[in-house]
Amino acid sequence: MDLETLFHRESDAADALREGWYKWHRRDHVPVPVRIWFGPPFDPDTGEELDRSWRWQVLVNGQTLEAYAASRHREPAEQLERIWPRCAGTGGPSAEDRKEYDFLIATIEHARQHDGFSPFASRTGRVDLLSATIPQPGD
Repeated sequence: MDLETLFHRESDAADALREGWYKWHRRDHVPVPVRIWFGPPFDPDTGEELDRSWRWQVLVNGQTLEAYAASRHREPAEQLERIWPRCAGTGGPSAEDRKEYDFLIATIEHARQHDGFSPFASRTGRVDLLSATIPQPGD
């Protein structure tokens, strides 16, 4: 994605970003929630929304794209090129997509706090049937 596309909302390109709530599917991994919108960035220190420099914003797994890419030792643009084509058709701006996104974020938070063996709690999200928690009746 070039700088011209990054700072402009309207684009006729087939691979242009679209606002909405998405799921990034990877083989043998749990789905990763992705939110994309055009707006101001967040202050990295306080987390507050800034009032300048509107651009495309991306949250992956509840983290900014920059933080998510840094945790994977990748550049944000490189990470976005891996994520966007795979999640482009898995959501959109609807209320149902928003609910699914919120559910995945809540599932990840719950797993991190209460079930360290869950694939939702791991950094990679890889499903390992040898170490994953076995679901109990009523779960």
